[in-house]
Amino acid sequence: MIYNSVMFIARRKELEELKNFLRSSTSKAALIYGIRRVGKSTLILESTKDIDTPFLYYECVSANETINLTYLSKRVSSLFQFPSITFTDFDSLFDFLSSLNRDVVIVLDEYQNLKNNFTSGDCDSFFQRIIDRLPSRVKLILCGSYISIMKELLEETNPLFGRFNLISHVEVMDYFDSSLFYEGKSYIEKIELYSVFGGLPFASSQIDSTKSLEENIKALLINPNGILRIYSEYILFSELRKVDLANQILSTLKNRKLRYSEIESTLNINKSGNLAKRINLLEEMSIIEKTYPINKKSDKRKTFYQIKDNLIRFYYTFIYEYRDEIDRLGVNQFYTTYIQPHLNTFISYRFEEIVREYFIRQSHLGQLKGIMDIGSYWYDNPERKKNGEVDIVLRYPDGYKVWEAKYYKKPITLDIQLKEIEQINQIEGMNVLSIGFVSTCGYEGKINNCSYIELEELFQSL
Repeated sequence: MIYNSVMFIARRKELEELKNFLRSSTSKAALIYGIRRVGKSTLILESTKDIDTPFLYYECVSANETINLTYLSKRVSSLFQFPSITFTDFDSLFDFLSSLNRDVVIVLDEYQNLKNNFTSGDCDSFFQRIIDRLPSRVKLILCGSYISIMKELLEETNPLFGRFNLISHVEVMDYFDSSLFYEGKSYIEKIELYSVFGGLPFASSQIDSTKSLEENIKALLINPNGILRIYSEYILFSELRKVDLANQILSTLKNRKLRYSEIESTLNINKSGNLAKRINLLEEMSIIEKTYPINKKSDKRKTFYQIKDNLIRFYYTFIYEYRDEIDRLGVNQFYTTYIQPHLNTFISYRFEEIVREYFIRQSHLGQLKGIMDIGSYWYDNPERKKNGEVDIVLRYPDGYKVWEAKYYKKPITLDIQLKEIEQINQIEGMNVLSIGFVSTCGYEGKINNCSYIELEELFQSL
């Protein structure tokens, strides 16, 4: 399957860490967490392929520990080909595994389901005692998708604090890793597909590389039976039900960055502080993220919120509010009327993010010597009555390197470049070290003392 083979080119670091945990003669417990469909379970399964050890994977159901224990007991009996065994509690189950005096790996996925329905006391305390008594031949992996609950296990006040030999937060993939799914596509097509479908391996694996961007959008997202439409409206919605006003907040953000006050004003709700709690929950769930210019980190008035993953952003920009229109107009007419006129603008904003991700990858590999930060820069010019944000800047000890990202269907003219340079040079107080351009369709000409990145450079193996 393309999904498995490509994914684990991209997950090299996480995979090697997990394999080292399983090979270790002293490690006993690991914590792996991340949003739904980010590839946690497949990552774990891949890590066991080359390890000749009995492996038991169990996804906890949203029920009390008795029901979960019954299901898990059947898995243990099946794994070791024993007659049906019934364990009275988790202690006895893990005592049994320990008594076998052999290597075994047990994964409890969606641990938050067990934790939330545990009626015999504090679930985390039970598992703290279990981990402390485990021999190192028995490896326990706790895995979960509700990030705020899983992060609780890392807090100093939690019984499980300090019990994990490996902690892995599996994140969505960036543009480069996601592009490995789009075999045979041009560079600009890879940018467009990532801008719409984002970094979830599950979403990327659904893309048909033989079809155009338009065809994939229609089949996967507009079609009511499309797999990513179903994902958005069932799996995603089930998570968002835990946060009041979640859909309204995401529908307000769409393809934008907004201040807290702007979200509050749009939703027209009382200034009670409840909105802040809901936004914090969405942050903890990795649905939205907080952003700020790197030169205004302490200025709350310059703090913005945006949807984190492109697929969710696209859904709330184009699909969520218009589901009835899709039913009435049909897939093709809806695309022509509601998506096609605005798609280039949507992708152009995402291209800026891609260029930032490119520099982040370069920095991780030590290619940007002396760099101090990567982000955007906010400027105010009261005399000219202008303010705004420079979208891509690299901060160094003595100033900033500025980059302009242009998602164009034709080369950037010299006139456009000169206008951008003039605007940047008018920003007061910003020591500009250099100015560069990244264009999806190249350049009509190049200006001395400016830097340029060709599109193919974004996809060189970094």
